[in-house]
Amino acid sequence: MTFNLKPAYKPKQEDKSKYLPSETNVFEKQHKYCLGRNELGIVDNLLKNKENWDEFCKERADDCKNTIRATRDLRKEGNCSLDYSHRYILDFIILEPEIAYNDLPDNIKKVVCGETEKDEGELEFVNAYNKLMHCLIIRKIGQFPSQAESQLLGTSKYRKILGDKYKDYTLGIQLNASGVGAGALVYLRRIFEGLLEESHQRCVELENWDEKIYKDSHVEEKIKLVEDRNEILIPQELQAIRKKFYGALSKGIHQLSENECKELFPAFRYVIESVLDARMAKIEHDKKRNEMIKVINSIKS
Repeated sequence: MTFNLKPAYKPKQEDKSKYLPSETNVFEKQHKYCLGRNELGIVDNLLKNKENWDEFCKERADDCKNTIRATRDLRKEGNCSLDYSHRYILDFIILEPEIAYNDLPDNIKKVVCGETEKDEGELEFVNAYNKLMHCLIIRKIGQFPSQAESQLLGTSKYRKILGDKYKDYTLGIQLNASGVGAGALVYLRRIFEGLLEESHQRCVELENWDEKIYKDSHVEEKIKLVEDRNEILIPQELQAIRKKFYGALSKGIHQLSENECKELFPAFRYVIESVLDARMAKIEHDKKRNEMIKVINSIKS
């Protein structure tokens, strides 16, 4: 068997001498090369006169700003990465920085106008001032759903188990999203107290329940009394904070600063939602158990 062997393909060697060295900065003034607009490709005359060059750069910067500002409003639309059914819209606006010349210190005004020499501190300020003149600001002006509404995504599952207290739950979340600290914690405490009272009412109907002991007890002790009767208030995985939870929640409302309350809100919310999740799981478990018992009992012997 014979094979026709062909020489390996060799690509044509490209002459790279026409290109600039890789370390060349094409935007430096000492190079007469540039990318993009054709008129920036030949700057020999401008390089000879610094004032002309500076004026040329300012004009090009203004051209860039005007081109961008032609589309003054921007909108970004998309879907939540956690739940694709949740859609969001973000609106932005492009603005020029408002620099009030009259508000500048007198010494800076003279430097900006070229009346005096610049010392080190003034030079830094003026350079920042000049750079800002060629900047644009992208400002967020709106979103849908709002920040407060976006915090409610996924909370509707608690509507049935909370009943009338669902409004307190959502108000607390929205207040926190709006920057309110202690006020948001008040609603969480009301929800927890309502859950405790529901457990208490079920315990009243049980045998050997001592109502006097319950009424004379502190909240932490009340929690233990109802949990001893198989009521779920603090889930098992959170038993380490059972004695501290209500006291910490009350301390946040009465003693901590607004910022501290805002930082603590997610932790308190997690506990409340853990209680609700545990109760919902128990309700579902009891429902399936009763259905199973009913089905088996319906079978004739």
